[in-house]
Amino acid sequence: MPRALLRLAAVLAATLALSACNGSRRPNFPAPARPPVFVQVDFETVFSTLRGMLEARGYPLVVEDEQFGSVRTDWVYFGAGDLDVSALADCPGSGAGPAARIRARFGFDVRRRTVQSTVTILSQWQVERTTGFDGSDQGFADCQSTGEWERMVEGTLTQRGTIR
Repeated sequence: MPRALLRLAAVLAATLALSACNGSRRPNFPAPARPPVFVQVDFETVFSTLRGMLEARGYPLVVEDEQFGSVRTDWVYFGAGDLDVSALADCPGSGAGPAARIRARFGFDVRRRTVQSTVTILSQWQVERTTGFDGSDQGFADCQSTGEWERMVEGTLTQRGTIR
């Protein structure tokens, strides 16, 4: 029995080590705001369509792993007044309107299925905090996605005929 426990401990340690390595390559996102979308198109077409959507907007890709079906962007910055994030995310404080500087990053996880694929649409939004008198509040605060950006991406995929 102790030998079996030692093997289990070794397997768990190896799994944790591998997941830590994988985690360093894939930025962590909050839980998805919407359930995965079922797509009646082959994996390669869906993956390249989603990657192309991000590239067309000029969003910098930091992870593009077709083997695991992952596409991720680096942070995309929106200047003060460029974006009113209120429809896209619930942000802390009252400074999250059109005058606040916003940053976001986006991602897709595409999974192969027997006759279809599933797409999980990810987004992470942050609003710049106003600096306190001692600079202690400097940085960005996390916002909670409303699911609106994800819904718009689903709509774009539907318009392109990718989702049936």
